[in-house]
Amino acid sequence: MSHTGEAAIPNPPLCKRGKWSAEEDAALRRGVELFGDKQWKQVAQLIAGRQPIQCLHRWSDILKPGIVKGPWSAGEDAQLWQWVESHGPGKWIMCAQSIPGRTGKQCRERWNNAYSPFLKVGDWTEAEDSLIFEMFTNLGPKWTIIAKKLLGRTANSVKNRFYSVLQRQKGIHYEDFFLGE
Repeated sequence: MSHTGEAAIPNPPLCKRGKWSAEEDAALRRGVELFGDKQWKQVAQLIAGRQPIQCLHRWSDILKPGIVKGPWSAGEDAQLWQWVESHGPGKWIMCAQSIPGRTGKQCRERWNNAYSPFLKVGDWTEAEDSLIFEMFTNLGPKWTIIAKKLLGRTANSVKNRFYSVLQRQKGIHYEDFFLGE
């Protein structure tokens, strides 16, 4: 008990963030071999500083055998379209079960960034460019927040637009947009 009479809350264990090392990946693979891909608390105990949820995501999204990375094939795109036409844009984990090797996150991102009927592609306006540069000046590279102010534009398309316009502007540098510089 603390001096106030309340139970003391222990400090949470340190949680490592950022890139995984080759050694951590090897330990994660060993942990899954030993405990299976459901016992994340036990697996995480083999990897100093990593939490069970981090292990789950690293395994499910990156290391799990059979995951397909890289460009989508025409067949995969057709399967994605078929899923959305039958079930609507959602339940992405179930969608991924119909597209071997793809994760729910990949399915969601492919739909939202390539095929959603709400996407606005090309034909950028001066008003959009001005808003991007104004918000970047105030927020920095917070592309998701900026994209929310541009109906139909994805965070990735906003980022690409910013840098393509920046490259065409002679004498303007990325660093010029940060406050106080």
